[in-house]
Amino acid sequence: MPKIASFLLAATISLAGITSAHAQTFGAFGSQGLPAIRYSTSYSAVPRTPKAIYSGDINTRMIAAASSAERSAERRSTGLCWRYVKRALLKADAVSSYPQTAYARQAGRELTERYGFKKLRVRNPYYAPVGSVLVYGGTRAGHVEIRTAHGYVSDYRARRPCGLPFLGAYARVR
Repeated sequence: MPKIASFLLAATISLAGITSAHAQTFGAFGSQGLPAIRYSTSYSAVPRTPKAIYSGDINTRMIAAASSAERSAERRSTGLCWRYVKRALLKADAVSSYPQTAYARQAGRELTERYGFKKLRVRNPYYAPVGSVLVYGGTRAGHVEIRTAHGYVSDYRARRPCGLPFLGAYARVR
């Protein structure tokens, strides 16, 4: 590793303030004369998900859909995210009929055109209000999930949003 990269890594880790009992030593004093680098095996250094936002503009059926999706979610992904979200929306009466699109990345267009959803002015899924449907694109089918008070849910529960490109947040407003 070049000297400058080692120095930057050591500086970054020391600025993060990792002094946990779970820290381990990586490297040692070597030919480069740099101090040992410590890294943490705990998740205390990872930024937490911002607190969920409850918006008074979001229809209460959307929040009910989030709760329904949480109850039916699996532990791991089944690859059927849009199907699980469709069922949760239908069960909470957020939509009048079962959505027909096949791919998750098409969810936003169908929800706005057929069911009266509005695209919210949210650029970051962390700041989407509870109950909003988050749509992600990509080269394949994409991904869709609902923002909950505890994180994100589709066919599985997650603390962090999906890593695919974020297309938008959609919800029924009052």
